[in-house]
Amino acid sequence: NTVTNATELGGETGQQKTVTILDNDATETVTLSVDSPNIAEDAGATSTTVRATLSALAGRDITVTLGKTGTAIDTTDYNLSSITIFIPEGKPEGTATLTAAFDLLDEFEETVIIDIVGVENVIEATTQQKTVTINDDDETPTATLTVGSETLEEEVGTSTTSNGTVTNTPVTVTLSAIAGRDITVTLVTSGTAKDNGKDYTLSGKTIFIPTLVPSVTVTLTTVSDVLDESNETVIIDIDTVLHVIEKDGLQRQTVTIFDNDATPTVALSVGLENIQEDKAPPTKTTVTATLTAIAGRDITVFLSTSGTATNGNDYTIGTSILIPEEA
Repeated sequence: NTVTNATELGGETGQQKTVTILDNDATETVTLSVDSPNIAEDAGATSTTVRATLSALAGRDITVTLGKTGTAIDTTDYNLSSITIFIPEGKPEGTATLTAAFDLLDEFEETVIIDIVGVENVIEATTQQKTVTINDDDETPTATLTVGSETLEEEVGTSTTSNGTVTNTPVTVTLSAIAGRDITVTLVTSGTAKDNGKDYTLSGKTIFIPTLVPSVTVTLTTVSDVLDESNETVIIDIDTVLHVIEKDGLQRQTVTIFDNDATPTVALSVGLENIQEDKAPPTKTTVTATLTAIAGRDITVFLSTSGTATNGNDYTIGTSILIPEEA
């Protein structure tokens, strides 16, 4: 600063030396923690504090950078107040806040995984990772089964015909609310109509409803044939469900298929018009009922006799002829 009885070499500022004091304290480590590993989507505790805590107070500012992964979607399912936690000199920790985002979607429990991905002026104490689970609070939707038409015609076609005939119908599964996860509904059919393309086809029995989709439709289509038959029914039920509830515990629709084929006519014939009374052949003849077309249902022809011969005394004959379905 000053010199007595001498002159400073280089003038007043000519003599200056710097001494560095080397710090001998270990660099602090930082650990990550969350106040709560579970938060609610709406009601209750919907946020948690994320803490970066030092092993000891530091004589300099510290910065910790966070990374986030998991099944929850950033800004859609949650918000993190900052991905950078700043710990000022002399402070033991810094914080950020993780808050769940409210929605109306029934969905899986979702996770937010928080990691330390970068540090400044501090050392990460081993690998630091914390998981926060966001608990969904939305009700599981219900599934309703409907059909576009409860009656169909067998006539060939794929839409309403000019005479009002309908040969197919949509079969729809509708949710009470869109969901935040994929839904599967399995259908089962019964009734008097035959499946496997004989009387009808159903375009799908396993209905997959993707996330955020309100409903999915398959198609029931009649199959035309040339068989006169009774009107037939297709009974459609919900068999199994995944991530949805069957409304009222039972969803069932019945579709009736009306036959469009003409009723066949029957003709009666005998093999022989003359037979012998004694044991010498021929002593019998066949009586045959013949249809103009094969039928899709059993047919019974009832017989009656008249003439001078008496049934039971002069001859015997059955009272009816059964023609089986498709015979």
